[in-house]
Amino acid sequence: MLDKAGLNIFQISTAVKYLFFYFSGAFLYAQKDRKTERKDILISCACSVGMYSIVFLLGQKEEKSDILKAAVMVITFFCSAAGVYMVYSAMICFQEKLDHMRYGRLWNALGNNSFGIYLFHQQIIYLTIIPLNGKVPPVMQVGISFITAICAAGLIASVLRKWNMTKALYGL
Repeated sequence: MLDKAGLNIFQISTAVKYLFFYFSGAFLYAQKDRKTERKDILISCACSVGMYSIVFLLGQKEEKSDILKAAVMVITFFCSAAGVYMVYSAMICFQEKLDHMRYGRLWNALGNNSFGIYLFHQQIIYLTIIPLNGKVPPVMQVGISFITAICAAGLIASVLRKWNMTKALYGL
């Protein structure tokens, strides 16, 4: 809510907004030995779609009270949480099928540079959005931005891993 009011200094309100997801990830990681079934995926998918439908219907009202705006924000937040859990459940459910990829060169490169990719991808996406906005279809823009961001951020991260000073900054 603070970022909507223009009080997102140093991305603090954004960090607070994602704090729930951080602790949820830590909780799910602690539960990693729990068997996930396909019904978990279906339930979280149904919750997410249902909440998105509610948000869409509430958004169609022309006059929105403050309570309705707050309800839409809360429902949207929990909808995102259900979507994250759905993806997590799907990854756990299909992990056996993905295990063979674990030893490939691409997988190892992503694993070694994942922190750097995480740090730099957003800034690179912004650099691709500005020149492409309105000039290419949105689906194409997403694909181009994704590929460019992952490749460029991976390259930056792999270069930065070569020097002792940047290794210290990374905590390696």
